[in-house]
Amino acid sequence: MLASLMLGAVLALATPGSTAASDASTTMPAGGASMPATPQFRRYGVADGVPSGSIYAVAQDHRGIMWFGADGGLVRFDGVAFKVFRHASGDPLSLPGNQIYTLFVDKADRIWAGGVSAGLTVYDQDGGRFRHWVHAADDPHSLSNDEVWSIAQTPDGQIWVATQGGLDRMRRDGSGFDPLPLDAGDEHAASFGATRALLADHEGRLWIGSERGLYVRSPDGKLSRVTIDPAFGGDISAVWRIEGDGDEIRVAVSGGLLVVGADGVARPLANKQLAGTRILSSVRDSQGRLWLGSLDGVWLESEQGPLQHITGAPLLPGGLPSDRLWQIFRDREGGLWFTFDQSSIAYLPPGWNGFARFTHVPDDADSLSNTAALSVLTGRDRELWVGGYNGWVDKLDTATGEVSHVLRGLHGNLTSL
Repeated sequence: MLASLMLGAVLALATPGSTAASDASTTMPAGGASMPATPQFRRYGVADGVPSGSIYAVAQDHRGIMWFGADGGLVRFDGVAFKVFRHASGDPLSLPGNQIYTLFVDKADRIWAGGVSAGLTVYDQDGGRFRHWVHAADDPHSLSNDEVWSIAQTPDGQIWVATQGGLDRMRRDGSGFDPLPLDAGDEHAASFGATRALLADHEGRLWIGSERGLYVRSPDGKLSRVTIDPAFGGDISAVWRIEGDGDEIRVAVSGGLLVVGADGVARPLANKQLAGTRILSSVRDSQGRLWLGSLDGVWLESEQGPLQHITGAPLLPGGLPSDRLWQIFRDREGGLWFTFDQSSIAYLPPGWNGFARFTHVPDDADSLSNTAALSVLTGRDRELWVGGYNGWVDKLDTATGEVSHVLRGLHGNLTSL
């Protein structure tokens, strides 16, 4: 039969196109060509050193170290252990505030962080010191607001900061900030207003998401409003993140995901399916598939058409830790990182799609009858007969994942079919 693993709690089958499938027997079920891969998430939580509370943001520095912004401080992960930087009372060189909402790694490998009320912070890894900027009512060149939502660096080296008070450009010597006025076509205002999302692309453009709308600033300083497809009926004033590069800029908003193509027009992705969904992050994996994160779980681009919806399964080994996701990030090795609001981080290695997984899911009558499969047999119709502990036999269609319960309640454990 098809290469399979009996892991006690799971039946795993190699998926078409994967390395495992290429090494498998040639007796793959006829429907195997459409067999979906099943993400198996590696989890990190408080027991591993992750601080309690929400994990809002994730970034990777030039050395390959992973960084996380959390309710409980700035978190460093070197692949072995987590280290948490926290505010220390009386120490002006420590982290100024523990709640971190956004992270950014600049060209010099410094770690920039912002939070709801702590202002802007940068951590110099070589010197091991933090530097801090806050709003001062009597200083027009201070930070516009202490609520910092996003940070970016354009190719010319300039640092940009999105705050609840507007968009700031840091002076090159770090002595202060110059607020950027809104001057796009017929729109003129002293400020963008509350600004939540920034992205500097490789062409030198700065993408800006504010309460007034979505804008792009060209390298020569010209500002223009991004055209939104009228088919999108969501709230463009609530932009959570802008991600991507090249010919695809993705804008996560309350009500879906907008994709800005090469023509500069922002169009909704899966408009009907995502209508009313607050998308908080998006990323393309190394195979080009699009992942979306929301407070209702994860959405994954599918070859079959509709997005695949992956919901939280905290009690299921390898399941998504929670529905409430804040950010998805792809590291330079192709691994995917997911951050949640329940003190947890999840990781998918680059080759995660090598297997499809079938198991018993509590409260799901259409899943396998038990978590322990002891015997498997390929039937004449190319489907699988599966049996296990406590005397049960199921029939599994590996092309669709559909399970038919054939026998239950036999005495003993079914070790052979």
